[in-house]
Amino acid sequence: MNDTRIWLIGSVLLSVVILAGGWFLGVSPMLALAATAESDRVAVEAQNQQFELNLADLQVRYEDLPEVERELEELRVALPVDADVSAFLRSIQKAAEETEVVVASIDVADGLPYLPVLPEPVVAPVPAPTAEAADGAEAAAAVDAAAPAPALVSSVAPIPFAEFVTADNFVAVPVSVSATGSLEQVMAFVAGMQAGERLYLVTALNVAEDPTSGGFSVDLSGYIWTLLDADSGAIAPVDPVLDSATATN
Repeated sequence: MNDTRIWLIGSVLLSVVILAGGWFLGVSPMLALAATAESDRVAVEAQNQQFELNLADLQVRYEDLPEVERELEELRVALPVDADVSAFLRSIQKAAEETEVVVASIDVADGLPYLPVLPEPVVAPVPAPTAEAADGAEAAAAVDAAAPAPALVSSVAPIPFAEFVTADNFVAVPVSVSATGSLEQVMAFVAGMQAGERLYLVTALNVAEDPTSGGFSVDLSGYIWTLLDADSGAIAPVDPVLDSATATN
């Protein structure tokens, strides 16, 4: 009986060892693999959903691509990739013909790198001292000593997408124009210069009357602009023939 009991206990212990070994060597790794596979499946499904959203967004953008390209062509007329002074001279001549002014001279200088507009700092207001602190000369001196230095704050909001317009890719070409005509003609000429397809920023304007003829003359100074491609080099030069030259009509 004792031998049978010992064999029975040994058989039970051996079965337990075999089952435990089977769990740790077979079942447990398979369960871990299944859990990992399930986690990977969830992650892949989430990634696929994001890809589907991105694809839908790209499809919408692709449908709008012709309109975006049309807008880009219009902007490239206002901001070409090179100075293209010849085309701007033709636009000046067109504006002169439409307003019937006589263009006396056109001066074109070398292109200049763009200088970004920086916010102008202003002094923040300092709170007035309290009545208790302002009572007496000693208290006023204490207030002055304890008051913090005025802080400089920005008075201009950040410019959107300003980081994409730098001195490396944005060029200003100074252009000065003089013309004569009646007051209505020269003012219409000024308006036509600023409303043309090519962007022309007027920085100085002088209109004077000729007492002898009764006519008027206008002197315009400003800039045309060039937005270089990302792969372009440094500042695009002005047309050699027109560089710092004077054209007369």
